[in-house]
Amino acid sequence: TGNWTNFTIVTNSSWLVGEHWAKIYAQDIWNNTNDSLQYLIFYVYGHAKVEYTGPTNNQDRGLVTLTARVTDLDSGEPIQGYTVQFYNGTLDFLGSNDTNSSGYATLTYDFSFYDVGPEDITCTIGNELSLYYYASIYSSDTGTFTLYGYLNTTITNPLNATHVHKDQSNELNSTTQDENEQTVSVNAVWRNETSQIASGENATWLIPAGQDAGPETISIETWQTYYHNSTDNITLYIWGWSNLTWNSPANGSSYGQGSTVTLRCYVNDYNSSSPIQNHTVSFYIMNSSNTWYLGTNESLSNGTASYDWYIDPNIYDNGSYTALCNITDDPDVYYNDTLNNQANTTIIVTAGAGWLEVSIITPPTIPGNSEANLSNGYVVGANRTFRINATVICRTSNCGIVNATIRYNKTSSLPDTAMPDSYSSNDAFYVMETSNPQTCGSLNVDQQCNVSFLVNSTGDLYSLWLIDVQFTGQSATTNDTDNVAIEISKVLIVNVTWDTINFGELDPLTTDNPAPGNANDEYIISVHNNSNHVDWVWIKGTNLTNGTQSNERIYVENMKWNKDTVKPYDPPSGRNNITLDYQLLQSGLDSGEEICTYYWIDVPGGIYAKTYTGFIYIMYNASL
Repeated sequence: TGNWTNFTIVTNSSWLVGEHWAKIYAQDIWNNTNDSLQYLIFYVYGHAKVEYTGPTNNQDRGLVTLTARVTDLDSGEPIQGYTVQFYNGTLDFLGSNDTNSSGYATLTYDFSFYDVGPEDITCTIGNELSLYYYASIYSSDTGTFTLYGYLNTTITNPLNATHVHKDQSNELNSTTQDENEQTVSVNAVWRNETSQIASGENATWLIPAGQDAGPETISIETWQTYYHNSTDNITLYIWGWSNLTWNSPANGSSYGQGSTVTLRCYVNDYNSSSPIQNHTVSFYIMNSSNTWYLGTNESLSNGTASYDWYIDPNIYDNGSYTALCNITDDPDVYYNDTLNNQANTTIIVTAGAGWLEVSIITPPTIPGNSEANLSNGYVVGANRTFRINATVICRTSNCGIVNATIRYNKTSSLPDTAMPDSYSSNDAFYVMETSNPQTCGSLNVDQQCNVSFLVNSTGDLYSLWLIDVQFTGQSATTNDTDNVAIEISKVLIVNVTWDTINFGELDPLTTDNPAPGNANDEYIISVHNNSNHVDWVWIKGTNLTNGTQSNERIYVENMKWNKDTVKPYDPPSGRNNITLDYQLLQSGLDSGEEICTYYWIDVPGGIYAKTYTGFIYIMYNASL
């Protein structure tokens, strides 16, 4: 009843900004309430703070996104919808944007044409009464990031694929612009494929005398503060100067017709004196009336180029000749020739010695057995003979008296010892019938001679040797044939004097029908004098068939055999049935010996009257 009261409302950081309502209720001691008072409306305002958050690192010129954050100064909570203005380092207005629910405002701005280097960005805020915020003392913040540009360097001199020479100075020029096509002064280094050769945007390179000839990559690298580095490269073709000198033979050297002379010249780098490899060199022979082009060759790693000149007697007479080598520009190795592009020497050609063209005829022959068989070497019989034939032809000039000597490798890996012409226990071979050496007499140009040596092999069984024939001439250079390998082993040479036994027409049920040759001792098995001894002789046969009736046959057991080894031969009375398997016919048959064999047949009954044919096999062998 006339009493008044008041209430003070105190806000803190936990209060939300915005509109608030308050109302006072009255209540007496009896709990009677009076709520007739109106609501009191009041507003709570906060203080906003802005912070620049980025970027703060290096940024390439172009579009850059700027970011700031607005928060409640007291609570630190983000404020959404707050407008943030962005300014550059000269406080030019860049643009504005509102914060999101996290309090961040971003602005993407094109810095393409700004200067490189540090750039200050200021973000500001004002009062936002609609959001119930006043700007605090932290209404502005500044951050810094660094703008980077791109360099674009171009080599302007020399041009790509330019051809230059060693030991010459060359201007190295370049220009550099940024991505906005603005010229930039830069630091620069120039390199070849192995090292740095110059520095600066414009420089000079003296190509070293020792520089390799050929394509070389030249590169430049440029840099400047707040720019990304740039590179460029070109290919230069570096040429050298070639120099030629004579190497061999020495001036005035003398050679005979028919000989071969190796001509050598030396190619080197004129500036560094180092040898040039793979340079083409041409070779010529000249006299007072003619020039002969020989051919070309390439220089080796030591710089020498050579050509083998055969002094053909049909082309080059006796006399004085100039051997000349020549070089020209060689693009394959990137060399130009100098005034020293040819060299020569004098060679004296004289009447040359004859040249012996020799050959040995293979395989060797074995008397009684035609040609020797080839195994590890040509197989010849131990303590038996074989024949070696060889041919010589006199070439280029008269050869005089020519002799032939057959040799074998007695003391070394190649033939070195003449075979004696009589038996010697110290030698593996000796020559029979003729002397060693043999003479061909005097041979003139293109005349030939054939020699033949009958050789007895007395060396160890299963030994292996090399044999050749060496030819010498009074006016010719000695020459040897190719080597022939000879293996001393056992060679069996056996002769069977018949190839058919025809019993003629015989009646069935007859026995012991003799072979027609029995009476005249026609079925002889002999061992050649040049054969090694035979240890065993064997015999077997096949059934006789008529060729049409598969079930009609005369079994092999109906054939019988016997032998006699003593002359005069006389058919023995005993009989041995021939079988399908080998059976021993004779044990031991030495070279030069023979045996006479005899054959009979029994004709069974009950078979067709036809011609019946079978085979008899004679096998001989010896133990090794």
